[in-house]
Amino acid sequence: SGSGAVDAAGDELILEGSGHAGMTILSGASSAASIFFGDSSDTNRNYIQVNNGTDLMQFATAATARLSITSASNVGIGTTNPDQKLEVAGTIKSTSTGAARLILNGDSNNTGDAGDIDGIIDLVHDGDPGTYGYRINTENYGGKTALHFQENIANAYTSRIYIDQDGDVG
Repeated sequence: SGSGAVDAAGDELILEGSGHAGMTILSGASSAASIFFGDSSDTNRNYIQVNNGTDLMQFATAATARLSITSASNVGIGTTNPDQKLEVAGTIKSTSTGAARLILNGDSNNTGDAGDIDGIIDLVHDGDPGTYGYRINTENYGGKTALHFQENIANAYTSRIYIDQDGDVG
């Protein structure tokens, strides 16, 4: 058994064992298994739920799913059906006491590449993937990198600035 004291704010249900301890919630094959958090006037205001039919796991606050994990390991924040490894509906903020960073690591073994694109940032609007906007991408040339800025108009990309692997601007 455990050696610590139980907090009085959470002592209504205690699962304890001298080795491994756990809890299992079983539901029908196409049903949901849930843990609800609430109060006497709103019993399911917050919850954790797994849909056994779709293997979708959701975390909810204020009775709305906020974080979803799909069976394909896709994570959605603010979206219930993410189709990428991480999909966020809304603004992403990064803060740091040093430099805040966004790292896009494409092909890390690219010493022999000849213009392969390793990283892309799409700044789009009017839909997904977007009808208009800009694209910034890096291209690898045998360990040297080129940087390309393109404009997207009606789903057609036009080069605006290109800095080649030797630093020349075109």
